[in-house]
Amino acid sequence: MKLAHRITLLLGLVSLAPIALLWALAARSIDDVRERAARESASILVEAERVSLERLTQEAAFGIDAFCEKYHGDVAALKEYYETGGVAAAGLAGGAEDRLYPDRPHPGLPGYGYVHPEHGMYGDFERRGATCAYLRKSVVARTLTDPALRAGIADSLHRAKRLEPAFRALTHKHAGTLDLVWIVLEDGVANVCPPYDLNAMIAKDPTIVDLNESENVYIKYLNPKNNPERRIRWLPPYLDPFKKVWMTSCIAPLYVGERFAGAVGMDLLLATITERIQAKRVGSAGYAFLLDPKGTLLALPERAVADLAWEEPHRACLRELFKPSAEQVWTPEKVEVMTRVGLGAAPQPALAAVAAQMLAQKVGGARVDLPGGETMIAYAPIRTPGWSVGMALPLAEVTAAARRAEETVRGGAAAILGHFTSAFLIVLAVCIGLGMLIGRQITRPVRALIDATRRISAGRRDLPAPPPGRHDEFSEIERSLAEMAALLERDEARIREHAATLEQRVAERTRELEATNQELASFSYSVSHDLRAPLHAVSAIAQFLMEDHSSRLDEAGKEQLRVIRNGIGQMIRLVDDLLALSRLGRKELTREAVDMKTLAETVAAELSQGLGGRRVSIEVRDAPPAYGDPGLLRQVVVNLLANAVKFTLPRSAAIIVFGGRVVDGECVYSVQDNGVGFDMSDAGRLFRPFERLHADPLFEGNGVGLAIVERVARRHGGRAWARSVVDAGAEFFFAVPRGE
Repeated sequence: MKLAHRITLLLGLVSLAPIALLWALAARSIDDVRERAARESASILVEAERVSLERLTQEAAFGIDAFCEKYHGDVAALKEYYETGGVAAAGLAGGAEDRLYPDRPHPGLPGYGYVHPEHGMYGDFERRGATCAYLRKSVVARTLTDPALRAGIADSLHRAKRLEPAFRALTHKHAGTLDLVWIVLEDGVANVCPPYDLNAMIAKDPTIVDLNESENVYIKYLNPKNNPERRIRWLPPYLDPFKKVWMTSCIAPLYVGERFAGAVGMDLLLATITERIQAKRVGSAGYAFLLDPKGTLLALPERAVADLAWEEPHRACLRELFKPSAEQVWTPEKVEVMTRVGLGAAPQPALAAVAAQMLAQKVGGARVDLPGGETMIAYAPIRTPGWSVGMALPLAEVTAAARRAEETVRGGAAAILGHFTSAFLIVLAVCIGLGMLIGRQITRPVRALIDATRRISAGRRDLPAPPPGRHDEFSEIERSLAEMAALLERDEARIREHAATLEQRVAERTRELEATNQELASFSYSVSHDLRAPLHAVSAIAQFLMEDHSSRLDEAGKEQLRVIRNGIGQMIRLVDDLLALSRLGRKELTREAVDMKTLAETVAAELSQGLGGRRVSIEVRDAPPAYGDPGLLRQVVVNLLANAVKFTLPRSAAIIVFGGRVVDGECVYSVQDNGVGFDMSDAGRLFRPFERLHADPLFEGNGVGLAIVERVARRHGGRAWARSVVDAGAEFFFAVPRGE
């Protein structure tokens, strides 16, 4: 086999062995990476869905709690208005309203209404007034014989009448969600808005003429024995016996001095809350549900009935809720089932444990086996009425996305392996071609040397000179051989010239010829020795390739992957992308539209979860969208709201307001609080790193948060500033240019 073929074959074998081994290792490593990526992607997707579900649940709970808090606050305002002077001054006597019925019988009672001659009940039967306090027949009868009682009843009627403007304002404020706002006093006086049509009510149910309001559940639920702390309470949802719709009530006790006087409250249509729950979208197959303090299911979609209700009578009652209100039929038996069966009695221990956490007003989540399959459930408290909201997402929906991600990973791994194989085949072809080129470059001068020696052996002295542009070892040997051939030619000529001379000269010439031949042998040895050197160089190159690839194959998996990445460009880009993700903190600023109101609401909801027992109200008002880096803008909102939460710590009721507006081409956002404030002479130090204006250990921090706010604003081409009065709150501003 010729030398060139041997060199080519050697380089091919040397390259093929490590390439084949690398290909096998690459295939195995890519397969391992694919399997790990598939498992990790499934785990990451499940965890991401769990976190997202818990966040969505807490946001829903926060929204409903804020909705209920409005009613709670309005009932508290009615209570305070009644007890602290708004209606304390008895009597409207002499006013126009006191003379609505001057010609009707109302012995000793105000003239807002009159005592009906047939029914014996006091009220506005002809609806001359906007509303009218009313009194049952039995109480009217007692006032005719008891002057002291009559005076007290008259005073109560005046007090109930004075609440009417507030009643009308609340009815208008909560139109569409409020059923009634009312007052019921212990002595039997009552008033409602919208006002009752007393004639229609009596015609529908004559027994209400003798119904004593002071015996109803409101009075008993709020009297000093059952409510010594005088708290505002929410009634468990109930079916209104007259209107046949489900309601709940926010009620408050009324006191005149230390005397319990009765109750004031607002009746809400339960559907106004349940519709908010049923409107929540949880994936494509998930759902939301609502529990009251007894574990009663108040709201859930129809597809959740099979999961959360295990008794057929209970399921039938829940399905009744999905009908229009006018078509619902509620028997006493159905009402008893609805209020008796609670989720805490579920036969599945895991579901019962979730219900127990919800009834304890906890925040969290769990995975539960339900009839519809394994399901993730997240829950959060609605603290104002003491309810709890839950959201369920079938795990099958999450794993379906994980399977799609796994298929994507598998397809990508197959593509990578294909590219890797193509790349190594190209490398193999290059190595073979390189071997052929090297073989030709080495064997060409060797063949020239062999030809020269053959010419010399054949007695030919006309050796060709090497090309003039060559200056390597082989060309030096060729020139030496040519010079030697010329010398031989001259020596042979001299020998032929003196052949006939004396024997001595022949001997001398013979010795000279022998010396010349010895020199030629020595030169041939030298040529042979010098020829082996480049061959050793070729061998060293081949050995170098073997040792280099062998040492890489003996390294750990990370080094193997690095070799693989050197062979395939796509894997290099993948690693580069992963490295780029680890450097997110140093990436260039990105700009996009950011919904600042939604961002602030999300941050406020997150901060509210860690407040413990503090009363902190975070109101998020309208704000224009900002154009900037979403991550950095979120950090600004987090820092400013957290700063406000911290410096309102001494306040029993902290009030924080976030808002924004467009001013002179800038989007200006502000966070206002009623905290301890600061001296405006120190305002220049606010945004310096590590500067703290409050040395009080109550306010933890290192003075970096506001510096971050100022630098983020400045990086966006904006600014940050603040204004305050000591012990009277502060307002912080940051502005960014308005985006296109």
